[in-house]
Amino acid sequence: MRIGRKDFKGGRTCQVHAAKGAVVILVGLLASAGLAGGPENGLDDISRFMTYYYLHPAPEKLPTMLKDFLGSGRSADGKSLDAAREYQCAYFFARASESDPNIVESYTSFFESGTYAQRLFILRILEFCGNENTKRFFEANLRVGRFSREQDYIVQALEEGIPLKFEPITEPIRGAGDLDFLWTEFTVTGSEDIIKRIVSVLHLAQDGKGPEKLVGGAARWMLAVQCRAHERVLEICQEELPKSTGATREILQKVVSESDYPTSVSRLIREGHHEEVPSDIKSWALGCAGVLWERNHDRYDSLAGEDVNDRNIRARKKLLSDSWGIENRADLFGVLRRLDETGHRDGFEDLGKYVSVLGEWEYIRFLLMNMMNAERLYEIKTAKKHYEELGEKGILGWDYSRYICLCRWGYEVGYITEEEAWKLIIPAAWKLQEKFDSWEDLGCNYLIGREFWGGGADSTYKFEDAYQRLIDMPSSPWNRYDWYMDLRYFADNQDKRIRQDED
Repeated sequence: MRIGRKDFKGGRTCQVHAAKGAVVILVGLLASAGLAGGPENGLDDISRFMTYYYLHPAPEKLPTMLKDFLGSGRSADGKSLDAAREYQCAYFFARASESDPNIVESYTSFFESGTYAQRLFILRILEFCGNENTKRFFEANLRVGRFSREQDYIVQALEEGIPLKFEPITEPIRGAGDLDFLWTEFTVTGSEDIIKRIVSVLHLAQDGKGPEKLVGGAARWMLAVQCRAHERVLEICQEELPKSTGATREILQKVVSESDYPTSVSRLIREGHHEEVPSDIKSWALGCAGVLWERNHDRYDSLAGEDVNDRNIRARKKLLSDSWGIENRADLFGVLRRLDETGHRDGFEDLGKYVSVLGEWEYIRFLLMNMMNAERLYEIKTAKKHYEELGEKGILGWDYSRYICLCRWGYEVGYITEEEAWKLIIPAAWKLQEKFDSWEDLGCNYLIGREFWGGGADSTYKFEDAYQRLIDMPSSPWNRYDWYMDLRYFADNQDKRIRQDED
């Protein structure tokens, strides 16, 4: 049975999602559709195009992206997305094409050449953005008996009217489905009014009852996720915070603080707080990322580690994008958060606990079960070899050394300021001093972490060589600065900041 627009208007097809507190975002839509990539654009390209369309509007690319979307396998088995999700994806393609009738005409041509499932999806698009030509196309083909399989759906669409008058920003927010359409609208337009509308129902998470409470909870979840993924969303929420009151202000404050990673991780970035960290503490902290820094032959006399020029910035941005998926400030904070909270050490801990209790033959069987997965074998063997000796430290040195490197690179490319970089780096370095006994202890931990990650024997010697140079070179920060340098400057300032927060 076809789900008509009278069912989805106002989010009514999405009430089941509201009951679960689920908010569907475009990346999730694409992933759940089972996309494998079209002839020109893969999943990452299509997902990025849709999710960040408001930053880089490109209506001329819509036909190609839709063609790849349709050819990606999402309906190769004859099955479609559920109606709510289909309408959200369809709404994106329709809304983004409204300014160009020629694009709508291209959608019509796709309808003619598509499979049955593809035609139904395109029909959903045309229901939103079709025009008089669209109606005449369907009416003419019905008269001559074409599209007999889709006839009932076309007739219903014509009866309900093409295009449908549907404006998410003015619709009542009754469920998570309405929030989904609002977010889809934001991905197309980037309008701050959309985010303000979502903020307006936050208070229901505390003040609402029954379904209202679920709406408020879904709005909070949506903003928390999107503030981390979209710098613009975080900026709007920060602007709305001082204007808010009551439960809205309380919830929005938590969303902003959790999303603005430097504030939440170190509690040291405060408005008007500009205390300078002593230079010897800075140099000591940079030494905590020494193995990777030395491997890359970067300098220790500057935060960036190399001259900051256009060429080097382009190279660093490429590194961050290709190796870490970091394209902007929000992405950087997201990766830093993961390294700070879990990193690879959680996986090392779980796997180490498991293999440490296996008998000899059970361990061999476990290896054989994973023979076809080279990365998994690296993990298993490393955990077996080092888990018990490392104890509670795990591979913290691996995670936090890379954390410090990312802060340095993030500063170099302009994603964070120098002040922010130091006030992210110093707490991480202090934690490393607490957990490890020497520079050598930290460096060995980094090498073990890299082994667990599966760096490969072909480049391992380069990191081992960097480790040895740090031990041998008089100019190395490991030889210039005592591991037990007094870091009470930082500890005293952190204690002071925490006491202020508690007061």
